[in-house]
Amino acid sequence: MSEKRQTTRSLEDTSIEREEYSGTGGKNSSAKKKRGFEKAAPKLLFLLCLVPFVYQMIHLAVGGFGAVPVRVLMLSTGDWTMRFLLASLAVRPLSTIFNYKRYIPFRRILGLVSLFYVCLHFMIYIGLDYLFQFRIVVLEALSTPHILVGFGSFIVLAVLGVTSLRRIIARLGARRWRLLHRFAYLAAVGGIVHYLLKSKVVGFELIAYASVLAVLLGYRIYELVSSLGRTS
Repeated sequence: MSEKRQTTRSLEDTSIEREEYSGTGGKNSSAKKKRGFEKAAPKLLFLLCLVPFVYQMIHLAVGGFGAVPVRVLMLSTGDWTMRFLLASLAVRPLSTIFNYKRYIPFRRILGLVSLFYVCLHFMIYIGLDYLFQFRIVVLEALSTPHILVGFGSFIVLAVLGVTSLRRIIARLGARRWRLLHRFAYLAAVGGIVHYLLKSKVVGFELIAYASVLAVLLGYRIYELVSSLGRTS
């Protein structure tokens, strides 16, 4: 019974995402206007998510990052990866709590944006910091825990990004796709561990990221326990 309810909810979420992008829905003019805004909202969100990247490029061009721009860029792209990843994980709980599922498609966009920033983070590390000297990068990763953990989180996000393609979602099916994408929590945990091992200092940002993730994980556990309680 729990599996049936979960499958129904998964199909419901997927149908909402399809409706968001296809523009189908209401039957009157006000509903059409609302639908038009909802159709444009993901595109607007995507453009807003690129603002930090544009700002960083402008800042870099004018020499605003000082004498060590590579380090500053790595830290900045890492931070934005965590912010967008946690935001993507928060979409569904907030949509459920406020009973407004029209924003569920934002989860996919925010997840893909977090993948974009982690790719930047990774390419800056390999390309600008190590000048694509892969042998040195591999040796460094094997001997440095925070790089190994960070690389693992990058692989998880890359897999989740590839499986976010609509054709693959359809092939996997809604239920299996949702189960697979729960590994986003593992990537978030890995990101926080990577941050902690690298900085070795528990600062405000690390506490903020860990606190948000703890709340999101707590909500997921509560949801699971409630689901098991209803079936028993």
